[in-house]
Amino acid sequence: MRTRHLTALLLALCGAAARGDEVTLTTGAVVRGRIVVETDDKVILERETGRVVLDRSQVASVEKTPVVLPTRRVSEASPALPHPEVQTDIGTWPPKVGDHYPDLALMDCNGNLFHLSSLKGRVILVEPVAMSCPASQSHSGGDTLGGFLGIEPQAGIVSLDENLARFGGGLKLDNPAVAYVQVVIYNLDLKAPTVTEVKAWADHFKLTDRANVYVLVGTPAMLNQASFDMIPGLHLVDRDFVLRSEHFGHGGGSDLYRELLPMTAKLAAPPEAAKP
Repeated sequence: MRTRHLTALLLALCGAAARGDEVTLTTGAVVRGRIVVETDDKVILERETGRVVLDRSQVASVEKTPVVLPTRRVSEASPALPHPEVQTDIGTWPPKVGDHYPDLALMDCNGNLFHLSSLKGRVILVEPVAMSCPASQSHSGGDTLGGFLGIEPQAGIVSLDENLARFGGGLKLDNPAVAYVQVVIYNLDLKAPTVTEVKAWADHFKLTDRANVYVLVGTPAMLNQASFDMIPGLHLVDRDFVLRSEHFGHGGGSDLYRELLPMTAKLAAPPEAAKP
């Protein structure tokens, strides 16, 4: 597995958080906008007038403003935090093809403890998510619903809904034989998210309380190189809870359109009637 600098490359591949940021140049000038890429070599800002690309040699300092989640009405109570006695568990994370999938016990976006193994018997599509990743935004429906907190979804990528129907022989997520699980591992600050942050994400993409769709809250224990390498990506878990295939958006694993999604349709098909 490739070794890469986690923070710098996740920002480069998936985009930075939606911010009102200030970059002070060595000349003393200040450039304001939203930082979308920050590496050891360059800083890129999005502004209303367009994108500004700065070499590190031009930058004296960077000041980032905190991420603020959308304000909610008083009547919309924030999801309750886990009870101190409620224990989350990531099992044998990271998953390995051919093994039983880790039996994740995580909070869902409504603040309830959810066991992934409760879906055993269905074909499960598990998507590790970084909120700042444009591809994660697109898979969630950003092509039609817009980006979460102003982040631009990746062009040319449609939602998993559309791709599953197109490359999975018409299979849809409302089919009870299928379950779609997002595990939000990184928030906009590249840290483990809170229930409130994941609820805001799920609400934006209209995934909250949708049939056969589950949005789970990752834990700090999942913040590692293996998780980073999975994003953007997708895991295919069969009815026996075995990881059958995995796709990595940055290369490696199965081809999403030619292999993983067609295999999903095959695994979700009803078993042949027993012969007399």
